[in-house]
Amino acid sequence: MTTVLRILLAALLLTCLADMPYGYYQFVRFAGLVGFSVLAYDSFKAEQQQVAIVYLCLALLFQPFVKVALGRSGWNVVDVVCAIFLLASTFIGRKTNPRVRDCSRNPASLVIRGVAAESASRGFWRGRSKSPALSSVSAHPPQT
Repeated sequence: MTTVLRILLAALLLTCLADMPYGYYQFVRFAGLVGFSVLAYDSFKAEQQQVAIVYLCLALLFQPFVKVALGRSGWNVVDVVCAIFLLASTFIGRKTNPRVRDCSRNPASLVIRGVAAESASRGFWRGRSKSPALSSVSAHPPQT
């Protein structure tokens, strides 16, 4: 969802470069406040505090209640820089598949990984067991 939100916000900001009616700019300011607030919340949830602070500052900059007077050219620069930041944070720096990363937070997968790690530390994968309780499980059957 955050990927779609970033792309949508970037598209809204880049269309501000065209000559639009004043109501559109008010809509973009309100959409920027809501969108950047949601992105800040998601960043705080993902424990990315620096990115969350940037999104909070952008939400405060775009809020429509107390307007920041930058002039047309100043807002054009802000819109382009914010759009580049949003697109860069969407497409650059993704080294892993987000679905795989989300699966690592699943408690069941953590249990499975914990069992595998404990099994490996006890030597099950090498054919011997170091645990006396599990000594019956070994690669070599007992000799009679």
